[in-house]
Amino acid sequence: MERLHELADAAGGGAGDVWLLCPMEVPALLPKLDGVVVRVGDNEWIALPDAWVVNAHRSSVIA
Repeated sequence: MERLHELADAAGGGAGDVWLLCPMEVPALLPKLDGVVVRVGDNEWIALPDAWVVNAHRSSVIA
């Protein structure tokens, strides 16, 4: 988790972006890794719908 915080701090300082995908059972709760809440700020996380995960947004078939 410490390394993840270092990467997030570097990204916040303009060193680039960090994307972290965390599987979640309850999308309304903050993301966790190994039971530890991932440090995120306001507007820094979003729950992705199953349609996005299966790439339906790029499909020619309407889901």
